Amino acid sequence: MSGFENINDYITVLDDVYAKKVNKTTFLLLMLAGLGVLFASTKLTSLYVVGVLLFCIAFGMIIIGLVGLTKPVERYFCKATKEPVEKQILYFDAADKEVVRAAIREGNKSVLKMISDGTGNSMRAVVYATPSYSYSVSQLQTYVPHEYVPIEEPVICSTCRAN
Repeated sequence: MSGFENINDYITVLDDVYAKKVNKTTFLLLMLAGLGVLFASTKLTSLYVVGVLLFCIAFGMIIIGLVGLTKPVERYFCKATKEPVEKQILYFDAADKEVVRAAIREGNKSVLKMISDGTGNSMRAVVYATPSYSYSVSQLQTYVPHEYVPIEEPVICSTCRAN
């Protein structure tokens, strides 16, 4: 079972998908605004409650800005359609394996949602797909103690159409 390639590594080398780094200026601006609010909160000595509230907001803004600046973030896009390729993880029981395979192949979002809303978690499908399901890469994985392992190679479906 462990001889299969993991989909998270596979998606990075596909010719149909390209990665684009997320612009970090938003996080920089958020951090600078947080510093400005922090400065304003120290100047509000007469309104203690407002100053404390602003201090808490500023602290949160600075933390979010720092995390966004330090975390490397890439988004994937389909070369043919220029749509973003989003990662989805769907949990289900082993009895639903063929239904999940067929739903991913056909791009049937309603069946996928119905199955993933269930209580099963012995298997999961990791799906990188465009919003329209015109392009998807999926892999079924099963749970062995303490981790999910692939049970098949990643499958590319570029002719899928959403319902």
